[in-house]
Amino acid sequence: MRDYMNPKEAPILNKPSHFDPLAGFPKGRKKREMLVSWEELDKYDVDYFFRDYCAHHYLR
Repeated sequence: MRDYMNPKEAPILNKPSHFDPLAGFPKGRKKREMLVSWEELDKYDVDYFFRDYCAHHYLR
């Protein structure tokens, strides 16, 4: 809805970015890793909606 109301502020997803995604990272970006295993998420019966890179916060 926000993109519809303010089209000039909405990102254009079907075109490449104007900015270098590695700008400011001379050694490249570090690979994102899950801090909680899938087995732990199964053990605590975490819903699939919450299974992302922040799932360890959900288990607190």
